[in-house]
Amino acid sequence: MSHEGHCVIIKLLEEISNNYNINLLQDMKSFGAFICGIDSYSGQSFLEHTDAAIFGYSENTIQNVWEDIKYVDLCILVERNSFQTMNTAILGEIEGNNAVKLYRESFWDKKSSFCSFGIGVRDKQDNITVQNVRTDRGIKTIFSLGSNFPVIEDFKIAIGILETFFSMSPNHTLQFIPGQKEVVEIIRYHWHKPVVQLITTLRGMIKNVESASLGTNALSMHSVPKIIIN
Repeated sequence: MSHEGHCVIIKLLEEISNNYNINLLQDMKSFGAFICGIDSYSGQSFLEHTDAAIFGYSENTIQNVWEDIKYVDLCILVERNSFQTMNTAILGEIEGNNAVKLYRESFWDKKSSFCSFGIGVRDKQDNITVQNVRTDRGIKTIFSLGSNFPVIEDFKIAIGILETFFSMSPNHTLQFIPGQKEVVEIIRYHWHKPVVQLITTLRGMIKNVESASLGTNALSMHSVPKIIIN
């Protein structure tokens, strides 16, 4: 996990802790952020192979509330120093460009009651904002990233580059801003190779933070999202 991502998650854990007068950071050995819904192979694998206590529910674990959390988007998994204490799973929802939905009671009525947070993007904003929203299903900590925030801007640029590659050619001439060229050349080099090799290479470029050593979902060919047909 990058330094930027680390700071956001620590802030998120602090906010949730304050809501319930506890300290999620106490006795924390490490943490990671994981896709956890069954609408992706990696998310389903995480749910199947992870046994952790769900935050706020001492008797509930990922394994015994499977049906209630199988469509949750994200899990922040906190590893504890003590072998006598189970790891903690903090569950949340991701809404992409629809951060405004996260502030509505009706949104959370349709989601798992085990969720503690939401993350989304708000249009024409520059910064990250944090707000705690009270709902009938508990307090939800909402992180809104402005659409002009650097990480979001980078994401939009990356999507534009891939659209160009798919619609034209990976050899198409591009105009770069500082920091882009190296990544684009790596994508070009791996264009006809297994996507897992590309993702592994790109992950290797991230300067990981030691306290986030749990990382994220393991890679395999099944890491590519599957399409769910109802």
